[in-house]
Amino acid sequence: MGRKNYYTDCHKGRYTLVHPEKYMQNAPQPYYKSKWEQKMFCICDLNPNITFWGYEPPPISIPYMSPRYNRVSIYKPDIYLECMPEGADKAQRWLIEIKPSSYSSLPKVPQPPKSDDPKAAERYMKRKATYEQKVMDVMVNTAKWEAAVQWCQRYGVHWFVANEKNMGRLFDASVTI
Repeated sequence: MGRKNYYTDCHKGRYTLVHPEKYMQNAPQPYYKSKWEQKMFCICDLNPNITFWGYEPPPISIPYMSPRYNRVSIYKPDIYLECMPEGADKAQRWLIEIKPSSYSSLPKVPQPPKSDDPKAAERYMKRKATYEQKVMDVMVNTAKWEAAVQWCQRYGVHWFVANEKNMGRLFDASVTI
C-alpha cells in the first residue's frame, strides 16, 4: 500500500515556456505539481534578471542519509537558477525547494481519547498514524535540506526553502531574487 499524501494540491500540469532559451537544455519541459511550482516557473521564465533555470535539474543529485530507509538516498531540489541582479558584476546561483511550511515543522501530538468509545479510539489511531507520517516527512526533509546546505556551501550556491510564509514578493515577476 502506498504512502498517504496528507498535503494535496490538485493543480498540476505542463508549463509552456515563454523563453525556452533560458531553460536548462538537458531537462524535460517542466511539469508543475502545485500552484506554487507553477508560479515559480513563471517567475523563472519571465523575470529578465533570471538568465538560466531548470526544474529538478538532472545534473544535481545530492546524497543524504534517509531516516525513513536508514540508507543513503538521492535528493533532487526543485529549482536551480542563475540570476544577474541589477548592478551586480557576477551571476548568483540558487537552489530552491518549494514546500509548504507544514513539511518543515513538527506537527502537534494527537491527544488520546478521553472515553473508552471504540470509534474515538479508532479516530485517535488514524490521527496518530498521520502524526507519525508527518514527523517522518519532517525528519526526511531536514536530512535532505542539511545535505543541500552543505552541497551549496561546497559549490558556492545560495539555498532557499520557499513556502507560503516566506515567498511574499517572490511571486512578483518584477522582483529580483
